[in-house]
Amino acid sequence: MIYKNRNKHFTIRIHEGMHNKLRYIAKYEGRTMNHQIIYLIHHNILYFEQKYGSILTKKEKE
Repeated sequence: MIYKNRNKHFTIRIHEGMHNKLRYIAKYEGRTMNHQIIYLIHHNILYFEQKYGSILTKKEKE
């Protein structure tokens, strides 16, 4: 069986000052910068869905 990585990758451009602050917060919270970004995205999705309702992915719609 071939293992398929289900994680998606993308690159963002971010202002140096914001990058430094994000790194500071991630370190303070005991996370890597990657995990901090995932944490923030996850909480933003939860907030959006609480306000506007669930978002169905393409797979869930089928």
